[in-house]
Amino acid sequence: MPDPSELPPGARPIVEPADPRRVIPRHAVRADGVALYFDERWRRWILLKPKTGPGGVLRVRIREGQRVRELGLARLIYRAWHGPAPLGCQPLHYPDPSPANCCADNLWWAPVGTSKLGRMRSGATPPPPSGDVHRRAILTEEDIPEIRRMYRAGVTAAAIAAGYAVVPETIESVLHGRTWRHVPDPEGPIGPLRRGPTSEATPETRLNWDIVEAIRAAYAAGGAIATWDAHSVCTRSRSGTS
Repeated sequence: MPDPSELPPGARPIVEPADPRRVIPRHAVRADGVALYFDERWRRWILLKPKTGPGGVLRVRIREGQRVRELGLARLIYRAWHGPAPLGCQPLHYPDPSPANCCADNLWWAPVGTSKLGRMRSGATPPPPSGDVHRRAILTEEDIPEIRRMYRAGVTAAAIAAGYAVVPETIESVLHGRTWRHVPDPEGPIGPLRRGPTSEATPETRLNWDIVEAIRAAYAAGGAIATWDAHSVCTRSRSGTS
């Protein structure tokens, strides 16, 4: 039966960040960028699933009794395989600038504040987190096509927002392409939709679609709207003369 003091092949213990002389028990890291934890219940080593933080930085949850901490995976691996950090330095991902690549041979110590040096050299600056990976995301990529379909079918943005427990501004940002623009829309951009006879059926309405089209045509011809009634549209020139 495996013993927590016996590390799995190719693994090294995790060193306490605040005290390089202390090893965190039942935790280990491998050179390929993987963290492990010894499960006392199943008496075996299991992989720790990393969490993506701001900027794409990977963090893992370390448990010691009742104490739980989230530590940077890159720093833990570099300390285990290359020793403690020199004074004033932090891990640098190079030649692969992706923060998700935490292999030991892709990590270097660099002065604090130059952690983006690898991205600058490669010219491949990763985009900021968006969509499902954003830490404040409520909607998912599967929701976006359905939201567009509902709006095109005549459902208002406020009604859609109520169904997804978000504010109407969030739905409007989706519809107008300010957010979630990376999700393709085969039908093209969404413009203002004509709601049809429902607007004319409103008791307070004083317009119908024929009058609206006449107003638009008059304005496009160079006039400005002065008055209107149910049968005619009167215009005046933009200079103010009748």
